[in-house]
Amino acid sequence: MRKLMLAFALTSCVPFLFCFSVARCYLPTTVENADIIGDKREVYNHGAAVTYACHTNYRMEGERTITCQSGQWSPGTPTCIMIPPCNLPTTVENADITENQQVVYNHGAAVTYACHKNYRMEGEGTIRCQNGQWSPNTPTCIGVKTFCDATQPHITTQCFGSLGGTVEVQLPSHSPHEHSYTLKKEYSVICCNSRTTVNIRYSFNDSTGIFTIKDIDWSDNGTYSMEIRNAAGMIVAYTTCYLTIQGEQLYLISVALVIGNHGYR
Repeated sequence: MRKLMLAFALTSCVPFLFCFSVARCYLPTTVENADIIGDKREVYNHGAAVTYACHTNYRMEGERTITCQSGQWSPGTPTCIMIPPCNLPTTVENADITENQQVVYNHGAAVTYACHKNYRMEGEGTIRCQNGQWSPNTPTCIGVKTFCDATQPHITTQCFGSLGGTVEVQLPSHSPHEHSYTLKKEYSVICCNSRTTVNIRYSFNDSTGIFTIKDIDWSDNGTYSMEIRNAAGMIVAYTTCYLTIQGEQLYLISVALVIGNHGYR
């Protein structure tokens, strides 16, 4: 078999029978934001293949490899479309982003959160930019919860908590339905029978006797007291809690005094 090179065709002859011409292909169309992998040629023979690779932060639509077929590239050249970036992710309360912050994050970029001291994380600490969205959702940082039992008579109990955390104080729970109660901070009433608390961070569950302070801050420092009276108006139980916040530690000292059946006025 002998070959004759024509302008953009390859002629092949079968001895003593016939000759036929196979068209060749020019260098394929330039694809914006993409490169051809390997050496480029001015002319490609029938059956030659070319492969494209999109630039960083671009994704390909179409076939990455095309083939010269009878003077035409098949299938058509692909396109490279920019993958949308992500904006600065949502601020997480009581947490910091560990890396230097950017105005825009490219596809695939990651951000890691670290909770402040005395806070624990719920959710994934690292999120990643995927097609213009952060995935998974940003985590939350929750203050550490502590519990203090203030029901024991004639006992001083010391409990430890964290600034920004939650403290649950177990108070006498026999008062709600059979007795009346008043819960105070210093001289101000926090709550009493059938009355909501005056501070949205405070709550008292009269069925369990648990007094809760959430998101503890410096203003929570002070003396808390609860008195329980029977139907005759006699004080049958009295509990005082001394709440002191020092630095990053919270100290709760509870003194519970339970009066006998006769009580006092």
